[in-house]
Amino acid sequence: MDHPGARLALTRYSRTAVTRVADDTKKLAMITNIHIDAGGLSSLPRVGLFPAATKLLANHNKIEEVRECWAERLEDVDLSDNLLTSFPEIGGTMLLSLNISQNRLRDMEIPRLFPNLMELNCSIQQEKGSPGSVFSPKFSESLQQHCPRLQALNISATGIADLQCVEGFSGLKQLVATRNPIQDLEHVIPYLCDDLLCLDIQDCPVAKNRRLFEAVCARCPRLVAFNGKKYSAEQIKFSGDKYLREQRRNAGPGARKKTSE
Repeated sequence: MDHPGARLALTRYSRTAVTRVADDTKKLAMITNIHIDAGGLSSLPRVGLFPAATKLLANHNKIEEVRECWAERLEDVDLSDNLLTSFPEIGGTMLLSLNISQNRLRDMEIPRLFPNLMELNCSIQQEKGSPGSVFSPKFSESLQQHCPRLQALNISATGIADLQCVEGFSGLKQLVATRNPIQDLEHVIPYLCDDLLCLDIQDCPVAKNRRLFEAVCARCPRLVAFNGKKYSAEQIKFSGDKYLREQRRNAGPGARKKTSE
């Protein structure tokens, strides 16, 4: 209760809640949304003080590390715009969404099982002049093993040069990877899953390639949105088929020449 975050949550709750409870400990137990954003905090309060909480808003603080902050009832956690350098040890089996964008993550991988996590935002980790990806070589493996139900992933401005970090992740429906140094089609297409619905890779060098949209349509026939624009099923099929026809046509002469040689 002495933690400044607990006092902040209590103060904000007391301003809006209609309750006759005078005991602060009992008030904390009634809080379902922990609002401690923009509080100048350097650490989180003990989440066990809030047994009824399902939502934690701790964005816009100065938190550098989150360890052993497991809470089974938490469903939504926002730790964006802090100073985190590693993946936060927070939440539990009920966690549905986690926002850790605008931090200082490096060599990142998922540390444990989050069986129901459906949305992860780990974008904007690059400081000016800092080279390379923020992800560990084991990030893709840890993502698949520990977030089996993940459907939406934002990895914008993380320094990745390709989409290998999502390779083989068949459950992914929405991928945002803008503002990364991704250069060519071969750095994108092989890593996309067939069932992807939304892809946004604006402000990447590869986005200037006029064949990108057609190639993505061919790879992801269920696509409904690309780079912020929605498309009909007919448009996706037409563009995908066009790309595949051209690929076959381009491969044909070379293949025949090889055979004749």
